[in-house]
Amino acid sequence: MKVTCYASGVIGTSWATNFAIKGCEVTVFDLTEELLTQAKRGIIANLEELAHRGCLSAEQAEPIADRIRFTTDARSAVAGAEFIQESGPERLEVKRELVRFFDQYAPPECIVASSTSGLRISDITAQSARPERYIGAHPFNPPHLIPLVEITKGDRTAPEAIERAVGFYRSVGKEPIVLQKEKIGFVANRLSHAVLR
Repeated sequence: MKVTCYASGVIGTSWATNFAIKGCEVTVFDLTEELLTQAKRGIIANLEELAHRGCLSAEQAEPIADRIRFTTDARSAVAGAEFIQESGPERLEVKRELVRFFDQYAPPECIVASSTSGLRISDITAQSARPERYIGAHPFNPPHLIPLVEITKGDRTAPEAIERAVGFYRSVGKEPIVLQKEKIGFVANRLSHAVLR
């Protein structure tokens, strides 16, 4: 499976670690080489910690890291991708700009999952030419350790996209739950905020 992690912050780096451990060919995109250097360090640190805890051997860690490539070329990052995990800034205007880019350059059959922690997919894809392939996929931090991922669908998301996403996440060790209604904050964040209040 060819997976692109679009944006390499804490969540994107953790997703990349998870996908590579499970055998995916991973491309990590970000805007600058400095950000990608930080991502490389983060992934190596994740793998070293897993080895330290006895979850991986040192011999296993090296080929995992070799399955990840890094690029600042946005078009090449999404070319040939079968699944895109977008982890850009949690701002609606940024997410919409990314959707415009994916609409134009990502393969038509590619599923695009936003790691949004609260925005509605219907809002993110309101101007999309291909809204049927977009889902929300809210992970729990760090995604390479915590299996739960909340999947949300927009009002124009295709049922097939949800089925494919659920199958993919299960194949990489996740425990996906599909929300039947779009609510800001999804389930877990709404519950945790209620508990905190």
